[in-house]
Amino acid sequence: MAKRLKPSESYDEVFNRILEQCIIKNTTVSDMIDMCGLSRSVITAWKRGNINPKALSMISKRLNVSMEYITDGKDFPSDIPKNNNIQLINARENELLRLFRTISEEEQLKLIGRLELLSELAQTEESAV
Repeated sequence: MAKRLKPSESYDEVFNRILEQCIIKNTTVSDMIDMCGLSRSVITAWKRGNINPKALSMISKRLNVSMEYITDGKDFPSDIPKNNNIQLINARENELLRLFRTISEEEQLKLIGRLELLSELAQTEESAV
């Protein structure tokens, strides 16, 4: 398996957002590049912020996030509704949030990816019934 890169201050911000989304989706940049049919040599260019628009489009589709989110970080990932109503959280949700804040950022991103997978599995099971 390919080495799992982590976001770094030495990388371009765009590349760091790609890395974060790869962690959430439980994949590596190398695996994502392979799935997009790109050469692995692009990683070096991406670390410096040199990502062509066609590659950016493929990446955003593969990671299920908007191109705007990858490029400027201001847009939400495309699978999160933009008009979320803020609701009060119950005690169980509050406990999850408290525990979530005690783990490292990398572990938080992994956990989010696992929760997304569990949610998808639950939706699949519901639609099969």
